[in-house]
Amino acid sequence: MDLYAAIRGRRSVRRFGAAPIDRAVLKRIIEAATWAPSGGNAQTWRFVIVTEPARIARLKTVSPGLIGEPGVVVAVCQDLADARAKGSTLGEVLLAPCDAAMAAQNLLLAAYAEGLGTCTVASFTRKAVARLLKLPETVEPILLVSVGVPNETPKAPDRKTEGILEEAGVQSPRLTALRQEIDKGKYSVTVGPDEFKAFLDALVDTFVDYLDPASTGENAQ
Repeated sequence: MDLYAAIRGRRSVRRFGAAPIDRAVLKRIIEAATWAPSGGNAQTWRFVIVTEPARIARLKTVSPGLIGEPGVVVAVCQDLADARAKGSTLGEVLLAPCDAAMAAQNLLLAAYAEGLGTCTVASFTRKAVARLLKLPETVEPILLVSVGVPNETPKAPDRKTEGILEEAGVQSPRLTALRQEIDKGKYSVTVGPDEFKAFLDALVDTFVDYLDPASTGENAQ
């Protein structure tokens, strides 16, 4: 399947048929999830496959977003202790959820390529899900993904295209609006506005100089 076709064709499905999902197919979509990038190649994700109807029913009681009767629920988890050991606080707090999200996207696209429907769920009680799945103390569920044979083809919602692309070197309308709000005193700071803006400008200059020394002085464009 063409990648762009999969990206545009995937939908959040909440109505599923009763047909079972082959174990080999589940293995393939989980393997696809593991090919997602991860910060520092940490790969601290963990995947729990739930196929028992009774266990899925119990998950639904603590997961308002888990709708319909999926044949499978995949819990995309992170071993936060492992993430911290490999990436310190940054790994545990920021990279771990980002890595889980990227793995989940791979899973969604692979499932679509297999003819399956999926829906990503974040509205659930993490502590309750962790207990129901008997997860180790250091492993935390980040997302639930319902998987099944789709019994609907939801219409694609409109996609926003204006105001989402900002080109380097081009004045950003959003940043311009933010600076105007600062100038009007919308945001209070512990120093005067001139000192605060000077500090931000110096910080940005220092960072850009570090990234690209050639942009300094006479070489600046």
